[in-house]
Amino acid sequence: MSEVNNDARILPVKPGAALVVVSLVAGILSIVTARECHLNLEAHGLYASFLPSLLYGSVIWGWWVPFTALLWHFATRWPIVLKPSVRMISGNLGLACALAATHLFFLQRTVYFASAHWPTWGRHYTSHGVQDPEHCGLEIVLYGFIYGICALL
Repeated sequence: MSEVNNDARILPVKPGAALVVVSLVAGILSIVTARECHLNLEAHGLYASFLPSLLYGSVIWGWWVPFTALLWHFATRWPIVLKPSVRMISGNLGLACALAATHLFFLQRTVYFASAHWPTWGRHYTSHGVQDPEHCGLEIVLYGFIYGICALL
């Protein structure tokens, strides 16, 4: 009778390689988000530095790099973190809500900072609010996606 390896993963990925991939994806998404913000400004006849848009995109996507690395670290040390159970799902849902609130707080502060330091950018984005149910829901979905990818790998 053969033994079943309970620690087998679908795709065994080394943490260093995963961190590089996550960082690369976050960097690309940061630039795409910054470009979208910048094009939105130009569509409204405003011409500002690309830097505040890049800062905004970096805060949106860069936030997830250390979180993903930390979740990956916990999962490799304590695989129970990624095993579905009522207790783990409840705990992760609570963690997702706390992370969403914290991320949106920092994101809103980034909008305020960029608006104050780049007035042309601020004319369009100073009233941009990110602390709403839609953004919070998206944050929770992103957490679930990252959790699922970590569980899969």
